[in-house]
Amino acid sequence: MARDRRSFLKTAGMATAVASAVPLALSLPGGVPGGPSTVLAADKRTYTGGRFALDIDGAAVGMVTGFSGGHPYGVVSEVDLGGGLQKKHISNVKFEAMTIRVDATLGEPLWSWISSMLAGKPEYRSGSVLRLDSSLAATNLVEFEDALITEITFPAMDAGSKETAYLDVVITPSVTYLKPGKPKPSPGTVKQKMWTCSNFRLRLGDLPCSRVSKVDSFTIKQGITESEVGDRRIRTIEPTKIEYPNLSVTLSETDGAPWFAYLDSFVVQGKNGPADEITGALEYLSPDMKSALAKVSFAGVGLFKVDHSKESDASAGKGRTVEAELYTTGVQFSGPPRI
Repeated sequence: MARDRRSFLKTAGMATAVASAVPLALSLPGGVPGGPSTVLAADKRTYTGGRFALDIDGAAVGMVTGFSGGHPYGVVSEVDLGGGLQKKHISNVKFEAMTIRVDATLGEPLWSWISSMLAGKPEYRSGSVLRLDSSLAATNLVEFEDALITEITFPAMDAGSKETAYLDVVITPSVTYLKPGKPKPSPGTVKQKMWTCSNFRLRLGDLPCSRVSKVDSFTIKQGITESEVGDRRIRTIEPTKIEYPNLSVTLSETDGAPWFAYLDSFVVQGKNGPADEITGALEYLSPDMKSALAKVSFAGVGLFKVDHSKESDASAGKGRTVEAELYTTGVQFSGPPRI
């Protein structure tokens, strides 16, 4: 179905649809005639205040904690008229990527979309993000078509934190439509235990990880290429390669010796072929620390740096720590089980 829609968007009807979509930005929050929402691109990671709900391919997914982006905007070009004079005009229309911040209460359509992207099988999805009022009725919405997930940021895990763990997901659409909302019930949240940044378990080959206190935030990016079609040069997007992250972890110096030994073997002695790489997993645990609510699996992991932390302060009651950095060449995700 998504491919059928993509073919349809390449017809002349697409240009008409987009042309009608741009003025809608002027009636929505932040859309002031001549203002930045219709002129400048916004890869802003600041979230718009309010309540939001997410639909994917007609299925209600749940409440979204934060949202930004999705507006169409014009690309301003200049033509040299001679004599030092220039004429500005709109040469193209583009659409902002959308960033959503989500927690464990979101429904299965989002988790399967994320899993497909990380497995190297990116999928085109369509849907909408609805802005809700205090009664949870939709006041306006951003519809998106033929979109790809192009970035996923997993939260920093810290044994000393009590914060809720959120994922930031960037969705890049081929086209968006800004529309007034229709009064209707918002999708309810899924009954699910929340992730907490302190509740995690890390495994990396045979390296000791029981005293890992921190895992820094990391991001996976899906590359895309853009092409333009039609008189208004509307873009279509195609996936390219995935950019996998490095991992940065902090652990007790008590367990540091095996990490330094692996570094010596893998880096100094040069025993770093594919057979010498390791696998691993980061699990988000339930409040009782017994069951996994979700899991990120790592493949082709290699250790490239280990160092004593500069932040240790034994006099303040802190144990000495070691910081390690590792590369990854593959990441997969298993979303929350439904309960």
